[in-house]
Amino acid sequence: MNNSNIISRKEKKIRKILILGGYGAVGYETTKILLNRTDAEIVIAGRSLEKAQSAAAKLSKETNNTHVSGKSIDAFNYNEVVSVFKMIDWVIICIPLTGLGGNLAQAAYEAGIHYLDINANQEKQAYLQSMAANIKQKGLNFVSEAGCAPGLPSLLVLYAYEQLGKLNTVDIGLIFRESKVSYGTAYDMLVELGAKHRIFKNGDWRKAMLSDGKKIDFGLLYGKNQCYPFEFLELVKLPTKELGINNMGFYAAGFNPVINMLVLVWMITRLYKSKVGLKLGAKIATWAGKFTRPPFCTVIQVDATARNGSRMRIKVGHEDAYIATAIPLAACMTQMLEMDLFSQSGLHLMGHFLKSDKFLKDIESMGMDVKIEHEHVT
Repeated sequence: MNNSNIISRKEKKIRKILILGGYGAVGYETTKILLNRTDAEIVIAGRSLEKAQSAAAKLSKETNNTHVSGKSIDAFNYNEVVSVFKMIDWVIICIPLTGLGGNLAQAAYEAGIHYLDINANQEKQAYLQSMAANIKQKGLNFVSEAGCAPGLPSLLVLYAYEQLGKLNTVDIGLIFRESKVSYGTAYDMLVELGAKHRIFKNGDWRKAMLSDGKKIDFGLLYGKNQCYPFEFLELVKLPTKELGINNMGFYAAGFNPVINMLVLVWMITRLYKSKVGLKLGAKIATWAGKFTRPPFCTVIQVDATARNGSRMRIKVGHEDAYIATAIPLAACMTQMLEMDLFSQSGLHLMGHFLKSDKFLKDIESMGMDVKIEHEHVT
């Protein structure tokens, strides 16, 4: 890249953001927040031009903001994606990456734009890791695994460290109760569920077993739930030695008893090994979502114990699962817009990159329920 290109990019203010999947539940809510809190021009994009334009018109009326439009784009048409990306400054990926892998990230890199996604997709992550040096050299910001889960777990662990000092044990629990789960979302979740998961025990990452599951108390409204180990890259990438952590695990509760039973059978029969099995599992999970009963919610809870015995519980959630993802995603985007992006260019995980104290204040102001309890030892 020549010096004139670097200067022109530095002088250019980020003004145009395309939200791929902007008329879906997460994309729609994210767009609404950004229209209310930034002066950016938002382009809602998806395969259906009619749905994109309809969502844009509705959001314009709801927010009294005309800086929103709709556009048709086929995420599987690489050349079309690159062509559209060249007309914007930043893309936010709010669609499942089933069958796409790192294609959208590659298109963003080729188009020379900034990139933000919500997906814990291993194929995409492998691409991003391989391109990390090139992304930084090109002066771009690629932020991955933004939103609630992934996104919040590592950010909350780092916040606990900032407040308590050296940590010893960290348990992270997730409860997700939602009756309407899209096929694409269910498919992507099953892909990750079928992967090998680890927990950090006695200072080392080791393979997690079903017996490593534990009951986590999410409070009066949601009660105690049996949760099972799950692995996120954002947690594996934490500097555990620097943080002092000896034991850490992420544990997720099931959607409802019907889905839990079906997923257990699906895992035992190893149906996750084939695309046919994944498609079948996604269809069943989508259908079985109707058995989920209120109260609906998404809650991330971090219980951290410091080396000195001090404790902290951080609970973040929302009654709507899609808004619970949209709020952290929008807060990430607004904080990024306030940064000097060019001096901090590179590949980032959301939870590692943002200022956690400001982030928690921002998501609370956007409607997220944030509760923090301290038990200090002096």
